[in-house]
Amino acid sequence: MSNVPALGLEVMQSIYNNQLQSLKNRFALVTAYLTVLGTAFLIPNTIATISGSGIMEGHMAEQ
Repeated sequence: MSNVPALGLEVMQSIYNNQLQSLKNRFALVTAYLTVLGTAFLIPNTIATISGSGIMEGHMAEQ
C-alpha cells in the first residue's frame, strides 16, 4: 500500500522539477539577452568617455 503514495509523490516531484527547470531556462535566456544588450551599450559608452575626457591626445582629440 505504501508504494502507491510513494509513486504519486515521485510524480509530483517530477512535475515540480520540470516546471522549475523550465523557469530556470527562461531566466538564463533573459540573462543572456540582457548581458548582450548591456555589452552593446557599454562598449560605445566607454569609448566616448575615454575620448571625451581629454586623456587621449592626437587625432581623436582634435576632432
